[in-house]
Amino acid sequence: LPAAGAAHGLKVSSICVAICTHDRHADLARLVEHLAPQLRAAAARLVVVDNGRHPAADSLANLGKDIDCSYHRLAEPGLVAARNAALRHSLETSPEFIAFIDDDEVPDPGWLQAMAADLQSSGADICCGPLRPRFDAPAPRWAVDGGFFAKTGRHIGTGNIMFRSAILPQDEAAWFQPAFAHTG
Repeated sequence: LPAAGAAHGLKVSSICVAICTHDRHADLARLVEHLAPQLRAAAARLVVVDNGRHPAADSLANLGKDIDCSYHRLAEPGLVAARNAALRHSLETSPEFIAFIDDDEVPDPGWLQAMAADLQSSGADICCGPLRPRFDAPAPRWAVDGGFFAKTGRHIGTGNIMFRSAILPQDEAAWFQPAFAHTG
């Protein structure tokens, strides 16, 4: 999950990374393992919202005590409820930037710094990175050839994205819409 125009050495202390998770504990643990060094380097905060059937707090065990992490259980099902809760918890410390990464993604080294660098250097409000699928088993040829699971970074989705928190509407009702809670 690299971002274009990676600038190494940039340190931004006002980043919150949000992860929504739902019963993908092994995926979350793998993500956290890859993300932890980047959180340390950027002095970034991590917010995890879990609305799965089984708590995922143990998946954060290897994160380390030197990382500011808040874990929240959410009874309400659906990704919309989780995303909105993640935004609320992310905003508690007034970060300049909020990044979302999905619990089944694995960022390239430097992902977080590159996303922040792109926003700072361009003055843009939103930066999206590409997604490159990695399958556990061989994917059907039509799926690979059609690029159905790959994203170029020229899309706006809720995984592999960073944005300035200032662009969020003040009214939470204008955030992620409940009508899409179970469809994306």
